[in-house]
Amino acid sequence: MFVKLRKSTVVVIITSWILFFVAAFLAYVKLDQIRQERLTNEKIFQQTTQKNTAQNVIKETNDAVKAKKKDPDAEKKAVEDFMKTYYKLVQRNDLTNLKSMVEDTNELEKNQKAIHQYVKKYDDLTYLVKKGADDESFIVYVTYKMKIKKIATLAPGMTSYYVMKKGDTFCIYNNQKHDTDEITDAKKESQNSKEIKKLTKQINKKYDQALKQDKKLKQFFEGN
Repeated sequence: MFVKLRKSTVVVIITSWILFFVAAFLAYVKLDQIRQERLTNEKIFQQTTQKNTAQNVIKETNDAVKAKKKDPDAEKKAVEDFMKTYYKLVQRNDLTNLKSMVEDTNELEKNQKAIHQYVKKYDDLTYLVKKGADDESFIVYVTYKMKIKKIATLAPGMTSYYVMKKGDTFCIYNNQKHDTDEITDAKKESQNSKEIKKLTKQINKKYDQALKQDKKLKQFFEGN
């Protein structure tokens, strides 16, 4: 049986459906807006987090570099390691690599010729690193016992080096003729310090004892 709806009823039904779809549409738009805002907030948070992380990494790196520069013990250790490598190469007579470590290669070749001719090896090496004329330079006192070829007794000795920073490494200024007034003054001041005077006295005493003990060693150094 077919029931005929009145016109007013049909209008009410249609209006209800229209209102329902409008409400649904508005709800969808609102939910989409909320979702977009949430995604935007998450993106902003991620970008902010990444930016903060990058800034923290940069800051930590810069702080580490500054700390290393300000840490005198770390700097002295680096100089000591450099000099240890230098002496290993000296004993190997490795001129190729030694030339990259010194300021005057001609002076190096002359010294190496004499060392290679007379010195068999260096024993009991110690390194004392002191401040140079500025924050970029150091004076290194190397003490050792030197084994001269064909002589049994070891000869105690000490050599000082003026070392300057050169990029990520160092360079030995091995020709005194090239010293500036600042370098000369720094060397004199260091050598006149109580610590170095005491060390020099100790080495000289051991050297004199060694010469008294071995006539061949004495003849070698005194040229008799």
